Amino acid sequence: PQGLKAAIESKQGKAILVDYYADWCVACQHMEHKVFVQPLIQAQLEQFQRLKIDLTESTAGKQAIMKQQHVFGPPSLLFLSPNGDEVRELRITGEISAEELSSILSRALQQPEIL
Repeated sequence: PQGLKAAIESKQGKAILVDYYADWCVACQHMEHKVFVQPLIQAQLEQFQRLKIDLTESTAGKQAIMKQQHVFGPPSLLFLSPNGDEVRELRITGEISAEELSSILSRALQQPEIL
């Protein structure tokens, strides 16, 4: 949890997208290789600092971060304001399409807390 806090603090000034991922997660692989690579998604993601939390190997620290953030497993995407507060209504849990992600990213970029 302290590592996540430090990473968030180092990203001050820009909205943060926290991506919970695991190599063994089929939905994560789809998101990584089919959704995040889309040109429109790439352009939208440039507006965010992206923190990727790799849950491939479970550790006490990673479990603590998940518990602290109320994340049940990957894939999960959390949108944080530049000061580190989550904009909870934008949270994504599970696999989604590029179109759905693009819509949510657009909504996120219109949120006053994110800007």
